[in-house]
Amino acid sequence: MYWETKKILSRKSVWCGICFLVIYTIYLFYFDVRYLENSVTDTGDVIVGKEAILMNQKVAEKYKGSITDEKLEELWDEYQNKPVGIKKNGVEVRNTTLKLFEQLIFWYPRSLQEAYPQLEIEELEKIQYGYSDVWQHIFISIKEVMVCFPFVLILIVAPVISFDKQCGVYPFILTLKYGRRKLIKEKTWACLMLANIVFFVVMMVLCGSYLLRYGLCGYDTSIQYGLWNAFLRSDCLVTYGYLLLHTLFFDWMVINTLVLIILLVSKKTSSPFASMGISFAIMYLGNIEVIYNILSGAVPTVKRIFSFLPINALNIIQVASVPTIKWGDIRIYWFYVLEITYVAGFALFYVWLMGQEDRKNNNKAV
Repeated sequence: MYWETKKILSRKSVWCGICFLVIYTIYLFYFDVRYLENSVTDTGDVIVGKEAILMNQKVAEKYKGSITDEKLEELWDEYQNKPVGIKKNGVEVRNTTLKLFEQLIFWYPRSLQEAYPQLEIEELEKIQYGYSDVWQHIFISIKEVMVCFPFVLILIVAPVISFDKQCGVYPFILTLKYGRRKLIKEKTWACLMLANIVFFVVMMVLCGSYLLRYGLCGYDTSIQYGLWNAFLRSDCLVTYGYLLLHTLFFDWMVINTLVLIILLVSKKTSSPFASMGISFAIMYLGNIEVIYNILSGAVPTVKRIFSFLPINALNIIQVASVPTIKWGDIRIYWFYVLEITYVAGFALFYVWLMGQEDRKNNNKAV
C-alpha cells in the first residue's frame, strides 16, 4: 500500500486538488466571519468580532425554548413597544433585538401551524428555539465543500488503474504473483486511506474553525429555525447538533462509496481521461436542483429517487427537506434511509471490486 500511495501522491494534480480544497474550506470560514461578527446594540452602536457573536447568542438565548402561538403573541406585544429603528449619524439602523423579532415574527405567521404546514399540531411542541446563525453557516459551508470534494476525489482515484492500462503495465503486473494477489486490494486501500485523510482534515478545519471560535451555543436548537430558512420546510424534528453528527457520518460513507465506484470505472476503462469523464458524469449528472428547475418543482417521490445520487446525497440541506416516512408512531427520517443504503452500497461495491480480481485469477489458474 505504501508504494501505491506514493505513486498517487507523485501526481501534481492530486496535490493541487487537495490544496485547493483546504484553502477553499478556510476561505468559506473567513468569508462567513464578515457576516456573522456584526451586531448593533440597543443604542445603535455597531460592534464587530467575537463580541458581536456573544451578544447575538445572549439575545437569542433570552427567548430559548419551545415557541408556541402564545409566545409569538407575547413577542408581538414586546416588539410593538420597541422603536422601529434607531437614528445613528442620520441613518436608521436596526439593532440585534429588533432583527431577532423580525426573524421570529415576520418570517413566521402568528400561527405556527401556518408556518409549518408539514407538521402535526403535537409535533410543533417539539420545535425548540435558540441561537442558530453559526449553525446555518456550518451546514451551508459543508454543502459548498461537498460540491467540490468529489472533483478532487476523481483526480485522485480515476487514473489509479486506467493509467496502468494506458501505459501497458497492467497486464504485466498481473503476471506477477504479487500483482495477481494484491494489486486491486493495495490500490483500493491506498485510495480509501487518502480519501479519508483528506475528508477528516477538511471537516476538522471547517467544523473546528466554527466551533472553536463560537462554541456549541445553539446546538440544541431545532433545525426549523435559521437565518436563511434552509430547513424551514423540513419535518425532521432534530437539532443542529444531532444533524451535524449524522451529516459527518453520512458524508463519510458517501465519499468512501464513491472511491469504490470510481475505482470500478477506472478498472473498466483504458485511459485516465475516459475514467475521469465517466466518473464526472456519474457524480454530477442528476443534480436535484437542476431537476427542480426543469420540472418546476419536483414531487416528493422524485426528490426521494434523485436523493440517492451522490451529488444530491452530499447536499444535507436537500436531504433534510425530503418528507419523513411515518410508520404509525415511528418517524423514519430520509437521511436514515440513505445512511443504510450507502453502508450496504459500500459493502457491495467492495466485494464486487475484490471479487473481480479473484475471478480473473481463478480463470488464469484453470
